[in-house]
Amino acid sequence: MKNQSIYLWLFIVILTMISSCDCEREYTVFGTITDENYVPLSGVQVISYSTGTITSGADGSYIFVDRTFGPFTGNTLTFTKQGYQTVESEPFTAVEADFCGSTTLRRDVILPLM
Repeated sequence: MKNQSIYLWLFIVILTMISSCDCEREYTVFGTITDENYVPLSGVQVISYSTGTITSGADGSYIFVDRTFGPFTGNTLTFTKQGYQTVESEPFTAVEADFCGSTTLRRDVILPLM
């Protein structure tokens, strides 16, 4: 009976940890945007439908801090600049988020010319 109580207690603790793991977590999503020759692109509009729009810096970098980019959300980023094709990122996955470990997600993007 004592062993059953210990196993039940451990089960409840683990279940609580897993269920609260993704709640209220902020994810930092960042990356570098380049052209097909890997030259950094400044002035690229990076659109997050939950956070808003930012513009890439002179070195092609961008960064978002957001609570909605966690795994299993299906959220994507859209990258757009005049003269270049618009690119939409792949959704973020649990593997990238390291299942309740890392909260930084990297997306490097290449924008092809039109």
